[in-house]
Amino acid sequence: MRSRSTKLHHQSDAGQSDRILVRSTIALAHDLGLPVVAEGIEAPACLGLLGAMQCDVGQGWTIGRPVTIAEFDTVVAAGLTRAA
Repeated sequence: MRSRSTKLHHQSDAGQSDRILVRSTIALAHDLGLPVVAEGIEAPACLGLLGAMQCDVGQGWTIGRPVTIAEFDTVVAAGLTRAA
């Protein structure tokens, strides 16, 4: 859902269309018993909208920056759930 999730928070007609498409895609996946992962979340407003739409998992700069394998291992060893 990356191409749609990056524009969700825009107040334009395209943003509204994207919100409708994403919301219906999340509902369809859940109706089929599937989890939903949104990629490329780059704005806090987008993260909030996806949470309100009951998206299950997200990935992107808003949640955590890319890290090296060594940094990832450190985060996992520390038991943290968020790498910022």
